[in-house]
Amino acid sequence: MVRIPYQIEEYSKDGSSSPSIFYMDKTEVTVGQFKEFLRLADHYYFNADLWKEVYAYSPTDKHSMVCVTWYDAIAYAKWSDKRLPTEAEWEFAARGGPVGQPYAFSDRKQIRDYSNHIGVGGKDKWNRLTVPVANFKTNGYGLFDMSGNGVKIGTIRQTG
Repeated sequence: MVRIPYQIEEYSKDGSSSPSIFYMDKTEVTVGQFKEFLRLADHYYFNADLWKEVYAYSPTDKHSMVCVTWYDAIAYAKWSDKRLPTEAEWEFAARGGPVGQPYAFSDRKQIRDYSNHIGVGGKDKWNRLTVPVANFKTNGYGLFDMSGNGVKIGTIRQTG
């Protein structure tokens, strides 16, 4: 997990403010991690048809998990003693630190160095599959795959 120095301040009852800090997993949840959760937790079993769909896009245990519901993501986070990030926390973490930029990188041409997007060239060689996690550069906070590669399941731990 990596420390995210969340810059949106939360105000206390006395009017003072302080930055909120949380920790976020470095990578997306992998198929292998989700299988372990299903094996150990009291959560319903994915049927063969659903696993066929998962493997169509994420063929190994090192690929990011796909085809989960919000309820599955919540159950996974609870099982791992974490929680899902809020939309604002995720957006802040995904940007990787730069303020006032639409992307975590300064030049849109750099997208091929940071993410799996069809048709951008560079490292994107997976076509319509997800990428095994951590195959591209990290963003400014050390998080992998925050742009592209599939719908995100990320978990965080809140601190003080």
